[in-house]
Amino acid sequence: VIKKACAQKSAWLQQGLPAMRMAVNISLEELRAHEDPVEWLMALLKESKMDPYLLDVEIKENVLLAGDDKLLQALRELKTQGIQIVLDDYGNTNMNLDILRKVSIDRIKIRPDVIRELATDQSPVPIAAGLIAIAHSMHIKAVAEGVDTAQELSYLRNLKCDYAQGSFHSDPVSAEKIAELVKKDQSIEIHI
Repeated sequence: VIKKACAQKSAWLQQGLPAMRMAVNISLEELRAHEDPVEWLMALLKESKMDPYLLDVEIKENVLLAGDDKLLQALRELKTQGIQIVLDDYGNTNMNLDILRKVSIDRIKIRPDVIRELATDQSPVPIAAGLIAIAHSMHIKAVAEGVDTAQELSYLRNLKCDYAQGSFHSDPVSAEKIAELVKKDQSIEIHI
């Protein structure tokens, strides 16, 4: 996926589109497949002429929970290269919060099922509110995934959620459509 994303980013730059932030999911298996994940990723970025400061590497909780100090060190090293680390589908496990600090996660993405509960949760402190508060207390930005309604977006604004993504804003679009949208509005972030 990362190689394809870098190639697409190069194609957009050749089309004259501005440099944009891009988020790419990288699995535990993909990271472990390389002796030196940092060297591998930096080589891909160099080959595609992609600025590491414009890349978000999205990882699942299993990467942090794998107990692999080498991987955690690689994530910290990627941050020193300018890459932002985003924890995708946050809240799936009973993860020790200290690990978020150790890796210095930039953003957490709250899973869609937690967001869907916003409209139905009668408890005084819904799970989403707690996850956003935890993130902010650790100076981590919170992204709500699966925001499909104006009601969900309004609730998230009240909770001071930093970002929202979902069909309320846009359904997934093709690379061609992204190029068309960016030509109209150059502030779009790309999530692959």
